[in-house]
Amino acid sequence: MKTALALLFIHVNWLLFAVSVVSAASLNPDDVLDVANLVPAGQYYEATVPDTLDLAERARAAINPMVNIINPDQHHYSWTNVVWREPIQLHALTWNLPCEYLFSLPLARTMCGSDQGVGVELGTMRSYLDGLADDGVIYCPIEDLGKPKGSCFPDNIGFVAFAMANWYERDGNAKWLDYLTTLCRGFEKMAIKVEDRAFYPPEYCYLPDGTWVPEGRGKLPPFDGNEPTSDKQGFEGAVKYYHAAPLQAFAKCYAYTGDPRSRQMAHRLKRFMLRPGFWQESAGESYDDVEKGMFTGHLHGNLIPLWALLNLALAEDDDALKQMVRSGYEHSRRYTTAGMGWSPTYINREDWSPHPYPFGDSCNIADSAVLAVKLSDAGLGDYWDDAESIARNQLAENQFMDKAKMQRFLGGDPESAKWADRFYGGFFQTEPTNLYPRRTPMMPGCCIGSGPWGLYFVWHGITRFDRGVATVNLFLNRASAWMDIDSYVPYEGKVVLRNKKAHTAIVRIPGWLAMDEVMFFVNDQPADPARLEHRVILNGLEAGDVIRLEFPIEERTEKVYMNGMSYTLTFRGPTLIEISPRNTEQDIFPTYEREHLKSKTAPTRTVQRFVAVKLIPLP
Repeated sequence: MKTALALLFIHVNWLLFAVSVVSAASLNPDDVLDVANLVPAGQYYEATVPDTLDLAERARAAINPMVNIINPDQHHYSWTNVVWREPIQLHALTWNLPCEYLFSLPLARTMCGSDQGVGVELGTMRSYLDGLADDGVIYCPIEDLGKPKGSCFPDNIGFVAFAMANWYERDGNAKWLDYLTTLCRGFEKMAIKVEDRAFYPPEYCYLPDGTWVPEGRGKLPPFDGNEPTSDKQGFEGAVKYYHAAPLQAFAKCYAYTGDPRSRQMAHRLKRFMLRPGFWQESAGESYDDVEKGMFTGHLHGNLIPLWALLNLALAEDDDALKQMVRSGYEHSRRYTTAGMGWSPTYINREDWSPHPYPFGDSCNIADSAVLAVKLSDAGLGDYWDDAESIARNQLAENQFMDKAKMQRFLGGDPESAKWADRFYGGFFQTEPTNLYPRRTPMMPGCCIGSGPWGLYFVWHGITRFDRGVATVNLFLNRASAWMDIDSYVPYEGKVVLRNKKAHTAIVRIPGWLAMDEVMFFVNDQPADPARLEHRVILNGLEAGDVIRLEFPIEERTEKVYMNGMSYTLTFRGPTLIEISPRNTEQDIFPTYEREHLKSKTAPTRTVQRFVAVKLIPLP
């Protein structure tokens, strides 16, 4: 009886919404799709810089696999995974991942100015817009990993909506907001409402008649109409995750337009996601597991919801929700190796069958960088050291940046060189000292899409500018319209700031460095700037001034336990230069081969730097 009533509710909800939904018939993809808008306006100039980690260069490389993993001949679906073995394997096509690339490509292009694959990017967005029906729902054109042709998977389309916010920020075309609002009406139609909550059956697909069918993975039973009660339900065990992208869509629509229906739906999803069964039980401890954001299981599947909840909290200035997200991030840090940034795909993975994966995913590593920056910006803590260590270490090691090394691993034949060129810049899954799986490393399509958003958040946070004041948060390379940062770390304890517009610079000194060990020079003259906590303030700057920071950079070792083993880590400043013990098995692809970083002199090179006229605000 309960199931019958629930299914009746679905159909009644669908019929009521059908009379009020905003028609999509008036929306024309040609009104928003212009290839000229995909490449950011900006300035290129030549500079001789230290040859150290450059996140803009990493973003340029990351664009390469995002546009190459998409198949334009199959409705711009992408391959699910690239498996590096002889011969190279491309797993089945899916529409579940190109939506992530549509989110990340505008961010990566803003960093580096690349126009690679703009036609593929445009065609991919068009493929989704062409699937938009009059009910506000985007239906897939062909079968997708068991998702039936003509169905909608809310998580996919939620990311399309979230991507639209970046496209709107890139070109300023207000018609993107019409699309965003229309998609939110579609999400509202699909949602199953229970009391003051709303949910989408996780890992089920919505059909135009209002029914839900299981996707192909995991052999799920027919939908019984009941509201999920545990995060473990479904194939991946990530119920909250499948509501995060629709929540991002509602939160963005409300933030941009003030749409009350989007706000109401955002709160319905929030109340569903905050149900006690979706969080780690406190086992009688003196804290509320939901209020503290305690969780277990799929790490990416929990960090993505925290990101969505934080965006809603910021839109609403909801302090309690902000504090919950901060506590959830702090909880995740317990499972992240400090200074290195490695974290497991599943927490307590032995309890989360069928996925006892013993590797770290680029997805959760990038998510950690996102939250570190957003929480720092929101005044909810100082997590800048987290962001820098993630970028310098695990996120960098998870990215494929050495073609010659990959070709040697594959045997060095011309065919492997072709594939190395095609997917150079993609992101892998890793164990602490090598790629995983060991003999057939996998580059998941999800990691190809999420790694770049981790790069963007850290890059964006390196330096900021407001009313003549430049803030420098991280000792990483960055070109900007107001100041360029040249970092000699980890080879030398030196950072050079080349001022363009600022009259004041506020420089954050990282936690691994004592304030009194730093010497300051302006135009080669010693300076004694004012100190405020762990920041210094340099006033009276003029365009063309060169500020130099010099400091000792020492090696230190730390003992850590991760992935079921004890390791010794050797750092030089914030950079991990050695890890032991290493996996000594044959035919593995090793990571952290960083002997060159032990030199005491930074190499230099001449590069073309790019500065975009407009930055995309952090999503």
